[in-house]
Amino acid sequence: VGDDLTVTNQKRIQMAVDKRSCYCLLLKVHQIVSVTEAIISHNLAKSNVWFTMLSHRIGDSEDAFIADLFVGLSTGQIITGAPCRAERLANYNQFLRIEELLGSAAKYAGMNFRHPI
Repeated sequence: VGDDLTVTNQKRIQMAVDKRSCYCLLLKVHQIVSVTEAIISHNLAKSNVWFTMLSHRIGDSEDAFIADLFVGLSTGQIITGAPCRAERLANYNQFLRIEELLGSAAKYAGMNFRHPI
């Protein structure tokens, strides 16, 4: 996982791709300027057959945007921690709301998360 190696930076991701340093992007939206850049970074990783793990910032707000981004990008893996603090619980509750909203259209990739539905 290219955490400190890539720091969600497109130039560093490309360098890691070229050098075959890793095969997974740890996407930290707070490390870069915009959500658009986060999506571009994810797409760069995906186009190079990398996986993406989405991570929230420790001590983040109770805004559950990370859960929405996770579902929207179909990353398959998220680092959000145990639901023991309000900001973490907000993400888990958002996952439940999304599942309820999608109803039978909701898909759980399970072991196939690396090959999104």
